[in-house]
Amino acid sequence: MPTPRDSSETLTGRTVLVTGSGRGLGACLAREAARRGARVVVNARSDAAAETVAHIKAAGGEALGVRADVSDYEQARALVDAARRGFGRLDVLVNTVGSFLWKPIADMEPGEWRATFASNLDSAYNTCRLALPA
Repeated sequence: MPTPRDSSETLTGRTVLVTGSGRGLGACLAREAARRGARVVVNARSDAAAETVAHIKAAGGEALGVRADVSDYEQARALVDAARRGFGRLDVLVNTVGSFLWKPIADMEPGEWRATFASNLDSAYNTCRLALPA
């Protein structure tokens, strides 16, 4: 059985991009990456990233907030480009974006179905594809 990683493992010198990090799990992961010494790119499709950035900076960390809807390829490209410009590199990508509609499929409109897929799958494809060269 694999052993858990040491919670003190350092990320010093690394740049970590966390999508959907304006709140919830993404914000927790962004704050933890900063606590371990990473420069963190905080992403949200709203202004929610500002609170996570402020928290990281107040704790002495480095953070850059970038507003982008990563289910849109061009916005995802702008996010990855901003990460590379802001910190000169991109080492780690964490995708936490995802939305869920809890309703029977018979009640789900085609647009709702597509939006759920865009949020959960297109966003991961877009950011992975664009971050790999970095």
